[in-house]
Amino acid sequence: AGAGGAWGGGGGGGDARGEARQRALRNKANALAVEASRLQAVANQRMALQEEEEERERAKALKRARKKAKARALHERLQAIRSITALSAEETNEDHGGGG
Repeated sequence: AGAGGAWGGGGGGGDARGEARQRALRNKANALAVEASRLQAVANQRMALQEEEEERERAKALKRARKKAKARALHERLQAIRSITALSAEETNEDHGGGG
């Protein structure tokens, strides 16, 4: 019976230690959860910034493509005007040549 009593006492001490250990584990778990959510927030922020940057790059590329297309269209129009001018100059020369 005496041994049983000692065991019981030991058990009581074990419970107190177990509770302390559980409390410590709970605190650690909470701290980890807080850190995890902080890291998640940082990751989300980085993702948002990256998406913004990509969007800016896309907008720039689009602007460049539009500029290029505009320049090409302008160039083609200029070529057309030049060829028309050249043709009308030829016709004028022929008219003058035929008349002379």
